[in-house]
Amino acid sequence: MITNMDLHAQSFPIYDNQRITRPADLPHYEAKDFTISLKWINQYPDGTLFGSRESLQKLGVFLVSDPTGQRIWETEANKVAKILNQWDFIRAGFGSERYINCVSQLRDLALVYLYTGHKELGRFIRDHMLQIADLPFEFWVHAELRGYRPEKPMGGLETASLCLNIAFTASATTDLYSSKEKSAIDNALRTKGLQPCLNWLEKPWANNWAAVVSNGAYAAANYLKDADAKAKALKEMANYLNSTIEADGSYGEGLGYFDHPISVLQPALLQMTPDERESTFLNQDSGTQLHGKYILISMQRIPMER
Repeated sequence: MITNMDLHAQSFPIYDNQRITRPADLPHYEAKDFTISLKWINQYPDGTLFGSRESLQKLGVFLVSDPTGQRIWETEANKVAKILNQWDFIRAGFGSERYINCVSQLRDLALVYLYTGHKELGRFIRDHMLQIADLPFEFWVHAELRGYRPEKPMGGLETASLCLNIAFTASATTDLYSSKEKSAIDNALRTKGLQPCLNWLEKPWANNWAAVVSNGAYAAANYLKDADAKAKALKEMANYLNSTIEADGSYGEGLGYFDHPISVLQPALLQMTPDERESTFLNQDSGTQLHGKYILISMQRIPMER
């Protein structure tokens, strides 16, 4: 459903109610209905964008047997139960009424699916992935806020986030789609997500946007196995670091402004080869080489000492 569309030339549709009707035959779910099955990840011998098969196995053992892991899983399972019971994303917080923002929850849902293979969770994910793939450029570039030039669509913060979430979700839910459906998702990600991000990266700004857009482009390119796009994203990631972090390791804004773009790059870091990490984060032109090297670890945003 598209609402608030008018006839003015520069007005764009608002995507705020892409809810899908809940199937009538579904039961009420609780967290206990989502039990980890480590054997489920065997269908991903090469891993996913979340990590290698070995790392996924280790994470699964942590979630099953470690008290902290068990608490993390219980939290995620409760979220999934709530989402399936209302058959809609959790709409809370700034901007959550907009579909492009709330679909960021797909990545967490995909991780739960990766360890459970839960049929109805898979159904929810599949329905939304196909719906997103079918939505036009105006949705993907968040034209309501960012505008839209059909001759050369420009990706922004929302497009990059969508690229990241669609790529991660698709990589962890491959069994849900027919070959035709997978092609539709991949083509939408390539044309309406990755390419607009690459368009923006042709003349990037030396600010937080460069980190966000290059990260989203990298995830999409990595999933789509587009070597040229991946190289472009890595190049602009390194350019961002080199142009914003001084040679002595200092940064010209407050800590919060530094933490956001650096933490945004974590998903890219987790996907990189050792050579890519070194060339991007530890090159000689960047202050990250001289001060602490800012070793980034998923879920940990504190710069490490040398």
